[in-house]
Amino acid sequence: MGESEFRRQPKQKRSQARVEKILKAAAEVFWEVGYDGATTHMIARRAKTAVGTLYRFFPNKLAIFHELEKRHRQGVEETQTRMMTPEFMQQPLAGMVSQMVKTYAEYFENVGHRVVYIQYYLSPEIFIHFDDAVDTVFIKRFAGMLRLHNASLSIERSELLAEVGHRAFNALLFSALRSDTTHRVQLYEELQPLLISYLRPNMRASPGKVGR
Repeated sequence: MGESEFRRQPKQKRSQARVEKILKAAAEVFWEVGYDGATTHMIARRAKTAVGTLYRFFPNKLAIFHELEKRHRQGVEETQTRMMTPEFMQQPLAGMVSQMVKTYAEYFENVGHRVVYIQYYLSPEIFIHFDDAVDTVFIKRFAGMLRLHNASLSIERSELLAEVGHRAFNALLFSALRSDTTHRVQLYEELQPLLISYLRPNMRASPGKVGR
């Protein structure tokens, strides 16, 4: 998706605080009524600010979404970097999968991140801006991790396994994030054995590690 489209960059602390209120309000409104149903007037009301103040910083609601999306991308990249440490990659397969599911479950408790992810798939206006850059980076990282556990995997095979695992993860994550808390937890729990069952036959067992 595109870069942030601030009409004017907030430089003073007061302006930065207003932008943060607008973004928080926008995330809540997008979550409650969807991107297509949201308006800048609804966002301004939720932020308890004049719509003219909103327009000082953002020309339209798409520009607001772009800023939320930019922050989501940064958040995903930072989360992946923190998670995919050497210690993470040396865990048994079950441990890696469990940590991934837990990490992203916690990450998406943030409504701003959650609404961006959901609206990628629900809003035609948003979807046309979608690209696979973040997914591609993760798939390559995940594929490299798989090769650490099974050196006989080719790059092509490991990336295919990583892509299928990642797409399956995303599909259930999408359903989980749209569910109530109880069902969301159930889907997270079922997601783990699903991924393990798919990946384990392609992983060469090492004593005390992947074979568990």
